Amino acid sequence: MNPIIVATMLSFIASLVWVVIIYKLDKHEKEPISLLLKLFVTSMLLSFVAGFLNSLDEALLGKFGSLVLVGFVEEGVKFLAVWLIVFKNKEFNSPIDGVIYASISALGFAFIENIEYNYLMVKLIPLAGEARMHHALFERSFLPFMHVLISSIWGYALGMYRLYIFDKKKLILFFLLGAIVHSAYDITVSILPFVMTFTFAILISVFVFRVIHLNRISNRDIKFFINCPTCSKKVPENSLFCKFCGNKIKLKPFEVVSVYCRFCLSKVEKDWKYCKSCGKEL
Repeated sequence: MNPIIVATMLSFIASLVWVVIIYKLDKHEKEPISLLLKLFVTSMLLSFVAGFLNSLDEALLGKFGSLVLVGFVEEGVKFLAVWLIVFKNKEFNSPIDGVIYASISALGFAFIENIEYNYLMVKLIPLAGEARMHHALFERSFLPFMHVLISSIWGYALGMYRLYIFDKKKLILFFLLGAIVHSAYDITVSILPFVMTFTFAILISVFVFRVIHLNRISNRDIKFFINCPTCSKKVPENSLFCKFCGNKIKLKPFEVVSVYCRFCLSKVEKDWKYCKSCGKEL
């Protein structure tokens, strides 16, 4: 089979798997598939702009210089796709949407990038051996998610900026952080390949904890109240700040907290359908 067809198929399968996973992360309101597709395609097209800029950087600054700037270029085009397509869309209506849209944009970008890498690997099979190349192709199937993990850094800030904290300085800071992490990752992995595993483990831990946090504060259909960790007063479970003491509500990932009926504030269990004290449906 034609190597470029094989490369495209492998990239499509990897991207599709990760798109489905990202789509299911939002536990409250799924985003329109048509909007996600539009964002995915836009990011694909902008990836060619990033490719041109990366080639230009390498020609002007050399290999190392281009690696320093690669994070700013690639995160920039992914951010641009989100800003152009979804930032002002009415569907961008909960904090976790920032991570969802940033992730889909990252996958659109990675789709085109992976086609190039997979094509080179398929072409090299006769030289390097099938076993080695199959291992490399399998490894590449996980790398689109590395784009997701890095872009989620500024995706988190974009969701908070869009709906809660209108601070452009923080948004810019988080974007720069994502770009620096991207460049630092590319430079380090090019020198010490084994660092990839450790970086992936750290970033996916941050990503999982952040998704759990955002799903908590994105719940607009409030079913329960919780105790503020600072003053112990009862506040809605998706509160960012306590309305009594003003402190930020910080809950540890996977932490088991007591929940209370939103009607009578009696202690209940999350799997109860009705409150045993007031009889209201939970």
